[in-house]
Amino acid sequence: MTEDLVCFLQVLFGLPTDDPFPNLRELHGWIEPALLRFLHRFVSPRLTLFSVHVDTDDRLGCPGYKSLTDAVSVIPGTSIRKFSLGEYQWENASTKFKHEVSAMILRCGPTLNYLNAGVELSEQAILHVMQLPHLHTLKLTHESPPDITDAFSQDTILLPSVRSLTLATSTTNAWLPFLNDLRWRHSTPTASWGHGQPQTQIGIYSSLEELRCGCGESPKRAIVKQALAFKNLTTLEVGQFCPPDRCSFDLTDNDLTGITKALPRLQRLLLGHPCWSNTCQTTFKGLFTLSTNCVELTELIVHFNTTDIVEDVNALLEEEVPNVQTLRKGPRCGVTSLPVFLTPLMVDKPDTDVLAKGLLFVFPRLGNTPVFPGAWGASSCGWLRVGDAISRLKELHDMDP
Repeated sequence: MTEDLVCFLQVLFGLPTDDPFPNLRELHGWIEPALLRFLHRFVSPRLTLFSVHVDTDDRLGCPGYKSLTDAVSVIPGTSIRKFSLGEYQWENASTKFKHEVSAMILRCGPTLNYLNAGVELSEQAILHVMQLPHLHTLKLTHESPPDITDAFSQDTILLPSVRSLTLATSTTNAWLPFLNDLRWRHSTPTASWGHGQPQTQIGIYSSLEELRCGCGESPKRAIVKQALAFKNLTTLEVGQFCPPDRCSFDLTDNDLTGITKALPRLQRLLLGHPCWSNTCQTTFKGLFTLSTNCVELTELIVHFNTTDIVEDVNALLEEEVPNVQTLRKGPRCGVTSLPVFLTPLMVDKPDTDVLAKGLLFVFPRLGNTPVFPGAWGASSCGWLRVGDAISRLKELHDMDP
């Protein structure tokens, strides 16, 4: 198939015309290495969208790099609205494309609203990006924060419209403190105080709704603490997996309470896939806090300790503390699936229904508890029994008059 397409393109671009696609507006897709040499011929003066993914850099080779840089170098910055190149795996490509992609970014005007450079950008390009008035989606992969000491006037609002921000593992710990420091660049009279004078959160602090942070296998608490400054978040994602030999999930039930108080509008909270160690300090009570305080939540991934989970469920259902009683009468979130992945579960069959009732009490719309694909053993069987019990209890509830 690829060979036939190469032959077709050779004939097409052999025709006596310099610009075979003068009105092409969108160029996107996965480009085979054999087709890269034709890519620049598709870039038209009216191009508004360039979203290209290629095979990993070890398959590109020198001709592939040159073909890709040729295409990037002719992209019209004045009309481009979306630019996306490659993936985070491009470690070796980061510096190879830096000059061309940075130069293209510097040509971009106010129309650019989506940027995933895929490679490292120069500091000048980053400074330019931070001023783009309509940029709503920004994915940073390799760059450290720039020095803005003398780069902007005090009145310049940086990242004024960004609604979705993705930070790579290698730079998250640098960018979040940098963004938090931006809060004190502007001051207007409000009820929020800081540094001895009235302050308001403007720019990215009022616009940001989705924050995705890579943290690798590192602990999450410090990153989450920095993220809580963005009060309008509806999506917060921090990390993915723990190391194979230990649990790096260092949040507690109190930390989960802090998240719900700071970010009550959350709809997606993904704090890394639960692991096998069962040493985390978050419990079933933390799940209840999330469900009752973030009622718009529909997607949740979080560690929770199952060592005493049946006792935790019974305590929650029977606890007479006034604030818990009040929460029990209030609304719950709309989570329908609670991925448990490798979370251990050792419960007797009689306790299976207790756990199922507890989960439905916290998540009334819960449908399943997916385990890690391919996982098996006592824990997986236990969760499968809980899933069956949930289905059975929901059927009985639906049958009640």
